Amino acid sequence: AIKSAYMAQVQFSMWVTGRDAWYFANYDPRMKREGIHHVVVERDDKYMSLFNEMVPEFIEKMDEALKEIGFTFGEQWR
Repeated sequence: AIKSAYMAQVQFSMWVTGRDAWYFANYDPRMKREGIHHVVVERDDKYMSLFNEMVPEFIEKMDEALKEIGFTFGEQWR
């Protein structure tokens, strides 16, 4: 199992890459006997639906905020 604090990050990585599963690894040097902890996390359609809805909303709000300060995303590459 993985901490819920990491689940959204892992699921978002799958959303971005289109992968159906993700290898999550965590190392804590205080856990001498366990070493590195790793699990395979499967894609969760509920998370994917949330990202499909929330990411475009975030981008729209970010573009509006940037416009208020006179910045258009992408101009930094020109």
